[in-house]
Amino acid sequence: MRIATIASTLMLLAASTAAQPVKIRVATFDLDTLCSEEVSDDTHPRPRELAEIIAGIHPNIILLTSVASGLPEGSVAQQFAERYLKSRPELPRYRVLPLPTNSGSPSGFDLNHDGKVTLEYPVPGCRNSHAITDEAAARDFAGDCYGYGLYPGQFSMALLVDDRLTIDDSGVRTFSRFPWSYQQGAFMPTDADGKGWHTQEQLQYVRLCSTSFCDIPIKLPNRSTLHLLCDQIVLPPTAPGVAPDENSLKRQHDEIKLIGDYIDDAAAIVDDNDREGGLERFASFMVAGNLAADPQSGSSFKDPVRRHLLSNRKINASFTPVSTAPLPGFEPHHTCVSKRRYDYVLPSADLTVNASGVWRHATDSSKAFPGSHFPVYIDIEVREPLTIDTTK
Repeated sequence: MRIATIASTLMLLAASTAAQPVKIRVATFDLDTLCSEEVSDDTHPRPRELAEIIAGIHPNIILLTSVASGLPEGSVAQQFAERYLKSRPELPRYRVLPLPTNSGSPSGFDLNHDGKVTLEYPVPGCRNSHAITDEAAARDFAGDCYGYGLYPGQFSMALLVDDRLTIDDSGVRTFSRFPWSYQQGAFMPTDADGKGWHTQEQLQYVRLCSTSFCDIPIKLPNRSTLHLLCDQIVLPPTAPGVAPDENSLKRQHDEIKLIGDYIDDAAAIVDDNDREGGLERFASFMVAGNLAADPQSGSSFKDPVRRHLLSNRKINASFTPVSTAPLPGFEPHHTCVSKRRYDYVLPSADLTVNASGVWRHATDSSKAFPGSHFPVYIDIEVREPLTIDTTK
């Protein structure tokens, strides 16, 4: 039954013509810092298990979050796709687009107020191989980076796109260097006395995104374009049971607000190539990624997901992906082991939603799920673009 479903899903795309809606599956999957040691080791089980899960979902487009970067012969995501996804008959051939990240990017400032600027980091360890050689030094380094990372590129994103679709490279926009202070109404961080955390010089450079926010336009066979609005928000870890500090939650709020501002074409938005403005008025889009915020838990600052995304009239928030595989203590919509809805696929209001889900099925080779996040997917129809007669 599952093989038949896979075949029909992929054939829907192949059979589309310029006059028909295109039916595709879009997913997001946080890979818990999949790293070079894992994908380079043929005996390591986790990459194979992750690939088996992706094959079960069989998406046409999938955003991978928490993928470490820095493999000499190419990005970790590229190597993962080449070594573990390419041979899967259930999957299309993917083009892999690594996205920029601020995780572990040195700022050159004393951003954590420890009296020194830390630019060096210890030799990194893979999450499933060996420990960071000096975790205290790594945290000092991470505290002075634009985005949290114990080493450069610890938390990165990559978009995998069915090669029967086309990435509009000229239209790709990234906002990794967007200054936090540029955002209108930003909740800038403060110290214990309520004074601004950053100096005036730092405010010119401190970046809003903990990793990046990216708009990747995908051209479909019926001449329509789907904008993948990709994001991953990384909060500095805290001790078990301890909530993130308020400044980190303020940043998270403003990162999510940036997505809503971009959708609404708000003022003062500038991308990394100095192009101003947000999304075009009638553009079709999909918000995807790990936003680390649950609208029902009450643990975030001013409920940014509900405030800036779910209540946005341009987003179809009438559905919530749920799992058909129950887990004790979990709600059907929970997307991670912390029992929260952190991972999202949110379509624009003009798209037709045929199905959606949270994939919690373990692999055939392991009873345990190979990570702390479950992939989320959505099946959509994208209509052909409207033709407007400008002569009348």
